[in-house]
Amino acid sequence: MTTPYNFYIFPSNAEDTEFLCQSTSLYFLSTNKFDFNKWIGQGIQFMSRQEEQNLREANSKKRAMGLSERDRDYLDTLRKKLDVFLDSPDSSLSFSAANPYLCQLALQEIDSYEGQIEATPMTTPYKTTFLMINKSTASKESKIRRAIGFREVIDLIIQSKKPIVGHNCFMDLIHIYHRFVEPIPSSLLQFKHEFKKLFPLVFDTKVIAHLDPTISPLINDSTLEALHAQVKQKVGPISFVFEEGFERYGNCAMSHEAGFDAYLTGSIFIALFQHILQKPTSSPFPTDLDPLQPNKIYLYAKAYNNCYFDLDVNKEDCLPNLQNVFYCSGVSEVDDALKGYFASLSNTKEDPIITINDERSVFVHYSEPLGYKNTMEILNPRAPYTAYSFETYKSVRVRKALEEFKSRRSRPARASLPNELLYTPGLTGLTRKRTFSELQEREEQIDINSSLQNCMLM
Repeated sequence: MTTPYNFYIFPSNAEDTEFLCQSTSLYFLSTNKFDFNKWIGQGIQFMSRQEEQNLREANSKKRAMGLSERDRDYLDTLRKKLDVFLDSPDSSLSFSAANPYLCQLALQEIDSYEGQIEATPMTTPYKTTFLMINKSTASKESKIRRAIGFREVIDLIIQSKKPIVGHNCFMDLIHIYHRFVEPIPSSLLQFKHEFKKLFPLVFDTKVIAHLDPTISPLINDSTLEALHAQVKQKVGPISFVFEEGFERYGNCAMSHEAGFDAYLTGSIFIALFQHILQKPTSSPFPTDLDPLQPNKIYLYAKAYNNCYFDLDVNKEDCLPNLQNVFYCSGVSEVDDALKGYFASLSNTKEDPIITINDERSVFVHYSEPLGYKNTMEILNPRAPYTAYSFETYKSVRVRKALEEFKSRRSRPARASLPNELLYTPGLTGLTRKRTFSELQEREEQIDINSSLQNCMLM
């Protein structure tokens, strides 16, 4: 029986969360009829484990204040009013707070009533401040549980240690960890270690389709819907019985709706499972899972051949050869002439992939080495652009970051400086923040352990 679910989730309002939205992603969702009003207005709250810890610590801290006699009189008046209010049928009470200090003092006192009441600072049209006090219908703990929201589902999945199945799910895993656990660790090795403690077994159907020798020759398009159609046609029938109330995906396609994509992914995995292991779905889960490429996560990189990284810290990642990547500056636009010139240098029938870095530079990705003795001379036949190998580009970035940091540190007006940010382009969500000392230690090499960021230039 199949029960695909959709969950609209929206950050908890227990903390005033800020997050970024990519314009192209919003447009993509809009064209696929994503309901933004439902997402914002009815989305299930959630917060990460780190955010929950921060909230609990903030609630447990009592701000120490030295109270004057006038302050104590003010609080005595507040307590008397609160005692009467709690014994009355009234649902709300207003209390004057002439300035921010008294407002904070009153809020601290109200906080000691352990969830019986709650207060909101208000301002009148005449700019005077008062507190609107209401009887609380929930304890602090229940409010925190409500703010945790959808993360309870993630916590149950973590506790169950059940396998996770995704399709091209690199960014999904990154966001799950970042949004429901804690910020992404600063190194790939640490991320692998921490993630695998929570999710010990992950399958990526895109990796399976590309790496299995019996499946790969049958597949010419591994995007989700295309792979589902090809597996259904060439590997074996895929049919499921939907639970009552979940039949909406039975006879129609709803691409990019979460529940439908999850249904397709699960269908593909079951078909590949049966084909590769030659086991019916009713048999016990096998102990030898190597044919299903466990914990290998696909890296989106068209210019490279099936690159992936392995969540198992004891296994090697399959990473691209960056000797075939070049950085070109002084490029005002990527026109047909520029594409044609770069393509003319390729030793294969595949055109290089040109990735825009910013308004004046691009990365050029070749699938094979160019084969010239002096590649730089070939790539730099004339102005106005200049080409560098990717290794040279990295070194230049490090030196510039060091020079800028040293320059800032030498300014007398600033006693201290924040950590310098150094970005390897192309990987949203895993940008590495490095301190000055780390930059000094790695001036010649700026990779994140296994160079994960370097292969995410697409």
